[in-house]
Amino acid sequence: MAVVVFDGILVGKVKEVYNNSSKVVLLSDASSSVNVSDVETSAKGILSGEYGLGLMLEMVEQTDVLKAGDDIQKVS
Repeated sequence: MAVVVFDGILVGKVKEVYNNSSKVVLLSDASSSVNVSDVETSAKGILSGEYGLGLMLEMVEQTDVLKAGDDIQKVS
């Protein structure tokens, strides 16, 4: 199950559920990946965690154009 915060921002997915809490794998975790697309250009790729340090957008076609600050959305 997806973990979404304010304004529809995806931060991770639920890994385990307990009586009063849940364990969440964050998008920045190295084991995490999700199919995404650039809202402005429709470029598609895979957003992967980078050892808890950040995110990397990979597998984008060489002909696709990405700009700093573009919004990225999860592909259903």
